[in-house]
Amino acid sequence: MLFCITANYTPKAMEAMAKNPNTNRREAVEKLVAAAGGKLVAMYGTITDGPGAMAIFDADPSAAQAIVGVLASSDGVHNLRAQRLFTTDEMMAVRQKRIQLQSSYKPPGQWALSGAARVPPLFHVLFQKRLMVRSGRIYFVSSVR
Repeated sequence: MLFCITANYTPKAMEAMAKNPNTNRREAVEKLVAAAGGKLVAMYGTITDGPGAMAIFDADPSAAQAIVGVLASSDGVHNLRAQRLFTTDEMMAVRQKRIQLQSSYKPPGQWALSGAARVPPLFHVLFQKRLMVRSGRIYFVSSVR
């Protein structure tokens, strides 16, 4: 599985790299990823929110989380973000699964009569103070006290 990690260098890391401008952070990240059984695919420098780096690597999920843990516990980076990358085929499968699951979820604020048909929003707005639910049944209340 592909993962992408982005992070910004801390001031301490920036000072260390200034003292040794030939430092190669790619080698360090490649060694870490390889030790976890993964493979570094690409690494780039970034300037979003300050100097930093982005690494894309292939690893199993538990190894990826361990890599993130090692980086997060160092004092060399901050604003660390990790995300799983998906291929186009994987995203198409996710979309198909979403369509398959959509009818089994009711968002907050939506409810149904008899557990099946959704109540139109206009009905809910017009009669929200005239409906009472008791023991799973919906009653229309003619007068509100």
